[in-house]
Amino acid sequence: METEKCKALLCAIELGSITAAAERLEYTTSGISRMLAALEAETGFSMLKRSRKGVIPTTDCEQLLPIMRELVYHADCYEQTVESIHGLKKGTITIGVSYGMYLRRIAKLIALFENKYPEIEFATLQGTSSELTEAIRQHKCDFCIISWRDGDHDWIPLKKDELQFMIAKNHKLAKEKTIPLSCINEETFIEIYPQKETDNSRCLEKNHIIVQDHFMCRDMISAMAMVEAGLGITIVNGVSTQTLKGDVVFRSIEPKEYVEIGIAVPSLQAISPAARAFLKFIKQHLDDV
Repeated sequence: METEKCKALLCAIELGSITAAAERLEYTTSGISRMLAALEAETGFSMLKRSRKGVIPTTDCEQLLPIMRELVYHADCYEQTVESIHGLKKGTITIGVSYGMYLRRIAKLIALFENKYPEIEFATLQGTSSELTEAIRQHKCDFCIISWRDGDHDWIPLKKDELQFMIAKNHKLAKEKTIPLSCINEETFIEIYPQKETDNSRCLEKNHIIVQDHFMCRDMISAMAMVEAGLGITIVNGVSTQTLKGDVVFRSIEPKEYVEIGIAVPSLQAISPAARAFLKFIKQHLDDV
C-alpha cells in the first residue's frame, strides 16, 4: 500500500472534498480519484461515502484511519530525513496552539524561520488543550502548545500559568485582590467552550463545583463582551489576559489555581527534521517575540 494513496484519502476526509484534496496535494481530481479507487481495490471495500455535501469515511474506513495516519506520518519523517541528509530543508510543519498569545508569537517566529528556510510550509491548528492532545495522538500536528494533559507524548514545559477570574470593572468584586472560587455559586458564570473539556471545566471539576446559573460562549472575545455588560463572571488563563483588552479586570482565585503550559510532541525521537529544526528555533526565541 503506497503511503501517497493514504495521504490522498486522509486529505479528502479532512477537507470533505476530493477536488479540494487534489488542489492541496497538487494532483488532478481524476488522479486523486484513481488513487482512491486503487486503495479500495486493495482493501476490498469502499473508503468514502459520497454525497452533494462532499465525502466522509465509511465505517470500515474509520477502522483503518489511525493506522494510515501513522503510516503517512512516518513516511513524511523518512522523506524529510533523506532530504536533510542531502542538505535540503523541505517539509510541512503543522502546529497546534491553544492560546491566542502563543499563536501570535508562533506566527512571528514562522515569519522569521521562513526567511531562512523558504521551502518549508506551515499550517496551524487551533482548539482546546484536550482537542489538540487528541490531534497529537492522531498525528494531525507535529507538536502543539497546550496545558498539560495525560497522553502518550513527550512534554516540554514552558510556564506555570495562573487561572484568574475575569470580572467587569464596576462589579462589586472588582475591589477585591483575590476572590474565593466558591463565589461561582453566588454569581452567574459564563462558560467558555461549553460541553468541552477545558482548563476551566477541569478546575471546577477538581473543586467539585457544579455551575447552576450560567451563560455559554463559544470564544473568549464573546465571553469578555458578556462580562463587560455585567452578565456574569468567568475564568481565564493568565496568558489570555495579555490579549483581552476591555472594561474588565482580572483577579486571583483563592486558593490559587495553576496549569502547566508546554509543548506536546508525539515523540522527540521520531519528529520530522523540519519540525525538529523549528521546535529548536521556538525554544531559543519564543520569549523574545
